[in-house]
Amino acid sequence: SSGINAEYGYAFENADRYKAMGIEERLYGYVNFSLAYASPEMTGLNITCRYWAYRDRDGKHNFFFWKLFSVQLLFIIFFEHIVFGIVKLVDIVIPDIPSSVQLKIDIDETIAKLVLDDDDVNNKVDAATMTTDLDPTTK
Repeated sequence: SSGINAEYGYAFENADRYKAMGIEERLYGYVNFSLAYASPEMTGLNITCRYWAYRDRDGKHNFFFWKLFSVQLLFIIFFEHIVFGIVKLVDIVIPDIPSSVQLKIDIDETIAKLVLDDDDVNNKVDAATMTTDLDPTTK
């Protein structure tokens, strides 16, 4: 597979730990560190088998597993917030309605308000016939 997989990150975390301890060989002991023990009771064999996991001899997750798990979780949360921030920024920068359409909507609303607020027309409506004095058929 392409890209950086999880094993790559684990190897470098382990390498940095050994470098901090003063060991020159960067991946010295990594394979032994990354393999857990499967007891003969688990396998049904007379030998102890090894498998890839960060567990102690009792089968419980070790401290490195929890440290690695928390770093992965923090990375996911951080990346998620970066994506949400970019989406919000795009939402702010690009308007929902184009300015030319918004201008036409504002003009239509202003005209409608002027027509409805015109007191001369509203006061001359005959309630019984629903006609106005301005209606040419009633003159």
